[in-house]
Amino acid sequence: MLEPVSILLLSGLFTLLLLLVLFALWRGTAHLVAGIGHWALAFLAYIVCTVLFVMRDQWPDLLSIVLGNLIFLAGNLLLLEGLGRLKRQPIPHLFPLLLLIGNLLATLWFTYLDNSYAVRTLLFAAFAIVIYLYALGLLWRHRQTNRHLGEGLLAASLLLLIVTTLLRAVDTWMATEALSGLLSLTGNHALYLLNNVVAVVFVGLALVMLVHEQLRLELEHLVAHDTLTGVFSRAMILSILDKSLAGLKRGNSRLGVLMLDLDHFKQINDQFGHPTGDALLAGLARTLEAHLRQETYIGRIGGEEFLVVMPACSEGDLLQTAERLRRCAEEYTLIHANKLLRCTISIGGIEFHPHAAHSNHPLAEIDAALYEAKKRGRNCVVVR
Repeated sequence: MLEPVSILLLSGLFTLLLLLVLFALWRGTAHLVAGIGHWALAFLAYIVCTVLFVMRDQWPDLLSIVLGNLIFLAGNLLLLEGLGRLKRQPIPHLFPLLLLIGNLLATLWFTYLDNSYAVRTLLFAAFAIVIYLYALGLLWRHRQTNRHLGEGLLAASLLLLIVTTLLRAVDTWMATEALSGLLSLTGNHALYLLNNVVAVVFVGLALVMLVHEQLRLELEHLVAHDTLTGVFSRAMILSILDKSLAGLKRGNSRLGVLMLDLDHFKQINDQFGHPTGDALLAGLARTLEAHLRQETYIGRIGGEEFLVVMPACSEGDLLQTAERLRRCAEEYTLIHANKLLRCTISIGGIEFHPHAAHSNHPLAEIDAALYEAKKRGRNCVVVR
């Protein structure tokens, strides 16, 4: 069986490697993955407290016990804060503050006033388990709809930490022979310490996997969405259109497609500047998207042009939707330099029927309908 010092040194080595990985990821992905900076700081805290624990016999109790326990608990709280940021569920500030103060007071009392390693271990385990349970609750309540290996590994590691921390505390409390400190652990107690080290390493691996999964989701979102307006990108909306057209051959429902174009958008850019034009475009896109029914898709196909795809479109839906969007754009306003900017849109639409033959490419037919709407004076709808 490894001695406690060897276990702690091994823990410090693995923790250092995980810190380097998390720090490298943080430098390149902090703007994409919330919480990764807190995770890197957590593992830095683990390294610092490991050094303090190893120097238990050389350094005073204030450093090796009081400060070491406090820093380890702070590392756990940093892990929890990072997870909360990843899940967009902020941790109440009072929660970590109360835990840190409670841990500090308890450690001081049972180190200097009533020295008891067993009581310190029991109380410290209680504080740590509260944090682990909070983290498990976050994972469970805000779990991904599609199961991710990173979340599963993190949950399993937290459960292992809870079990080993609890067993170590109970075993220490019920020990027939009093234990003097962390470095004097033998037998089952050393095994619990080793299990804790393994669990912390798996927590680090799980966090790295969570970062990878979050990056994948962010990249998928960037590919699928237009960066300015937030609606689907050209490639994505055209892919949706192609799949919807292919579905017409297998089903009986209609497919409605609209092409929208902002009227005189170049004049807005020339008169007020491109940043104002971009703000108008982004705001209008969000407004239009909010007025679409579920399972209706909107994407930007270029410049000031948008495409709306309506699968399972019943008779009359396309025209009603187009008119609703036209009125929505007509009522939309943007405040610029204490002035209200307004805009209008022209809309061309085509209703595709199952098994119907079309002489031109679908986009060409829709574009022709849009061109006719513009010829009629703009701010109007032409649906064929």
